[in-house]
Amino acid sequence: MCKENEETGNHLFIHCKIASFIWYSFFDLLGVQIPIPFSVKDLVSQLSFGHLQSGGILVWKIARGVMLWELWKERNRRTFEEVYISADSLLDNVKLSIWHWFSITKDSRGVSQPDVLFNLQNLFLLGKVKMRPKCFWTPPKASSFKLNFDGSSLGNTGLAGIGGVLRNDQGQVIFSYAGPLSSATCLIATRP
Repeated sequence: MCKENEETGNHLFIHCKIASFIWYSFFDLLGVQIPIPFSVKDLVSQLSFGHLQSGGILVWKIARGVMLWELWKERNRRTFEEVYISADSLLDNVKLSIWHWFSITKDSRGVSQPDVLFNLQNLFLLGKVKMRPKCFWTPPKASSFKLNFDGSSLGNTGLAGIGGVLRNDQGQVIFSYAGPLSSATCLIATRP
């Protein structure tokens, strides 16, 4: 893929500069500094992180397989289609694929696509994800508007965000907003 060494499985999936970038990016998200294993076999069978919670272990297992698959797909794009994407774009593809695989598991309840794409490091620290009860929207009185808003944080204090929607009495969205807060407690994120 990088065309700097002979294309062996170990080089393609681990030691190529593109593959190394992907692995080290994930090691950074996991908060560990370790050398990349020598072989794919070691990578798959021996690499585990004891500090991860149950939800994080699942995300890591999915991530390992996804990284190998996305590296293989990128190798084939470059080899057969002569299409090259940057290592950063490949990393984004990996995160999106992790979301697709994670979203079909029972542990994904309450986790959104942006959680995976932008806050993946926090998912590695998760235990079991609690599911919110179903909520129902009640319209305002005729010719009135209703503003619903909420906020949340990953951890207490952690990355946080806010959002809201203004609707008329017919349920039509008049205005909506969402945005990040740098770091806040859940009480600050939900304050009106």
